[in-house]
Amino acid sequence: MDTCSFSAWAYGAQFYQLFIEKNITFDASTITAENLPDYMYAGYQQWESFLGTNDADLTSFKEAGRKLLTWHGIADDLIPPSASVQYYDRVAALDINVDQYYKLFLVPGLHHCVGGPGVYPVNGGLQQLVEWVENGAAPYTISATGMQPANGTSLSRDLCPYPLVSVYQGGDATNASSYRCVDTDSTSI
Repeated sequence: MDTCSFSAWAYGAQFYQLFIEKNITFDASTITAENLPDYMYAGYQQWESFLGTNDADLTSFKEAGRKLLTWHGIADDLIPPSASVQYYDRVAALDINVDQYYKLFLVPGLHHCVGGPGVYPVNGGLQQLVEWVENGAAPYTISATGMQPANGTSLSRDLCPYPLVSVYQGGDATNASSYRCVDTDSTSI
């Protein structure tokens, strides 16, 4: 009979070592099915106490004149992109004018922050955020570039603000000009 063993996922182990136990030598393999719920609850309690980002009411943020520009790789293997989409949808459910101060851009093929077969936002979108905050020029798209993994061909894309999606219109598939941001009803902007 074969035996089954596991090794802790590096990020998960570090979470328990540094965040929950506050002990770099803590062995995450000592966590059992019986005490896992306690660890999960402790993690939630500690995380929420200083980094709670679950509140969808951004009224005070909006009234202070602030802007939020978020991008999330669709191929993120650490944080599900659906979490960002669900949060945006919850904010939008409370404020139909959400796009006046908060924009979410989904990045096809991008892993967690970097890497993957997709493109990466140029300057991380910082310049677009600066233009929005300082000059009131809300970003309609964010420029992104990358390399095609198979052959190293340069790629350019304009990322669309959620819920719009980038749809190929014909032409050079590696060039941003061959795509348009399209709403779910298929009308382009």
